[in-house]
Formats: sequence, C-alpha cells, structure tokens
Amino acid sequence: MSKQELLNIKSSVRQSFRLKRQSFLNNNIYKEALSAHLLELIKDYSSPIVASYFPTIEEADPNGVFESLKVYRWAFPKLEGNTLQFLLMPRGLDFYDLSNSEYVEKNEFGIFEPKYENCPKLSHDKITHVFVPGVAFDRKGSRLGMGKGYYDRFLPELKAIKIGIGLSAQIADFDLPVEEHDVALDYIVTEKFIIEPVEKEDL
Repeated sequence: MSKQELLNIKSSVRQSFRLKRQSFLNNNIYKEALSAHLLELIKDYSSPIVASYFPTIEEADPNGVFESLKVYRWAFPKLEGNTLQFLLMPRGLDFYDLSNSEYVEKNEFGIFEPKYENCPKLSHDKITHVFVPGVAFDRKGSRLGMGKGYYDRFLPELKAIKIGIGLSAQIADFDLPVEEHDVALDYIVTEKFIIEPVEKEDL
C-alpha cells in the first residue's frame, strides 16, 4: 500500500469516527462514567506526574478525576510550533482553577493552554502518565488522531504510561491503519470499560 493510499484510508476512518463521537461527547453522564474508570486505573500510583489535556468540544474530557487526585502533580500541553511542550501546574489547585486566567489562556485554536508566567516547563522524562486524546482507537492500542501529528511526534520519546481517552463509540471493531512511527497505547479508558491492549508494542 502506498503512503498516499494509507493517508486516504486514515482520512476516511477519521471522518466516520468524528461523526460518531460528536453525538455523545456533550453528555455529562459519559464524562462521569469515564472519570470513574480513569480514577480506578491511576489512583494507586505513588508520586505521579500526570500529563492531561484541555479537551476541544470534540474530545472526551479526562479532567473529572482532577479534584479526586489533587495530591498528584498535573501538567498540560502548550503548542510550540509543531510540537507539544508540557507545563506543570501549581500544587493544590481546585478543578475550577483549570480555567482561571491566572494559569491558563486560549491559543489561536481556541483551546486552553497553561501560561508560562505561573507554570514552568516540564521535562518529558518526568512524566509518569499521559492522557492521550483521539478520534478512534482499536483493541491493539492503536490510535487515530486529528491528523496534525502533535502526539505522533511526542509519544515516541516518552517512557510514561500512555492512556488513550475516548468513548466506547470510538473503539473500532477492526484494526486501525497505522504507520511505522505510530506508538501503541498502554491502556484505553472509556465510559464503559478499560482496555489493556492485546499487543502492547510499537506498531
């Protein structure tokens, strides 16, 4: 299969799953159930630094666990050119502080990002867990993103536990198309279940 053929397949699958997830994401019931499963997965770790994200209106929101895990350290991404840089939030913030203008601001895409003034850069090797958004996932741990490649460039350098965040409607019943540089996730968390992929290796 040529590179262009693979990209065309990815584009078609991406479009299909974007339509699926849009019909579910605004329901708080799904957010609460997803948060419960996510909390179950990460609550017993010692001194973790969790890299989360501020979701777009199309992405599943993992931050319902924030209030239950305030003793953890939390980092959020900031775009720097075509790469992701994670900034560390101050200790002890409440959930509502995640939208406080003292700590965050909207970028050119309308997505919240941490501000450099109060949130220092975090070395990626300090991250113990990373929450990864996606358009679609499969049971091998493959992920299909929006196509801009931010997480595709970030994940290969990371030794942290990689946790895909989505809804059950985003789990494909077939193997997603992958490229050589794609990295498998360690877990996928949805509102219905936690998936530990059957093949946890680079795809």
